[in-house]
Amino acid sequence: MEDAIYGGRIDNPYDARVLRAYLRKFFSQDVIEGRCPLSGNLSVPIPCSYEAAVSAISKFSDHDTPELFGLPMNIERSIQRAASIQVADKLRKLNVTDGESTKFDREVWRSKLVPLLEHWEKLTKDCPIDVKKNLKSDLLDRNDPISGFVFMEHEASLTVVNLVSSCLATLKKILYGTTLLTPHIQEVAASLLKGAIPASWARQWNGPEKPNTWFSLLVRKSLGIKSWRSKARAGVKKV
Repeated sequence: MEDAIYGGRIDNPYDARVLRAYLRKFFSQDVIEGRCPLSGNLSVPIPCSYEAAVSAISKFSDHDTPELFGLPMNIERSIQRAASIQVADKLRKLNVTDGESTKFDREVWRSKLVPLLEHWEKLTKDCPIDVKKNLKSDLLDRNDPISGFVFMEHEASLTVVNLVSSCLATLKKILYGTTLLTPHIQEVAASLLKGAIPASWARQWNGPEKPNTWFSLLVRKSLGIKSWRSKARAGVKKV
């Protein structure tokens, strides 16, 4: 039934596990024969005629409770929180229209983007990252595959940090009138104005959807892999 009815509609392993749990719970022999309830006080009527089934279903409330699906009662809070986040994101995106995002207005861009630039500068100032360090010589000296993996991951993280730093440094110069706007930086600024991650960055590292959170997590992960690199260089291996 899992494959015949749902087929390729579920492509997430976690969702597939949830589906299998529901199938085991609701399509068991005990439930079908009325020895175990379907949910709460609802059981398969014995004998199970059409009229008996309609009568049992008609007792349901029009509002589906979490208990009906075997979920905790406080799950409504999680649903409301997720809905409020979606509404907040839509309102934030409505604050910037497509015209504003593509048409360069230095004052508008400065008012909206300077807080992001300051956030990035604070992150990299409080947590300095050596973005100019070349790790290839270290990699060549390492024959251990685990150390090589750590060094490669660190180099990849610095590549992303360097890309972001370069784009934001150029964007800052544009906002203060010391350099000219390029198509690439315009694309980056348009995404940031919409509260999204520029596509060129997302291709390098897939993180949170909001720029502030994306920046913070990127720096934190870069520092984390940097500490692994120090341990790998010292020959310290931890599982």
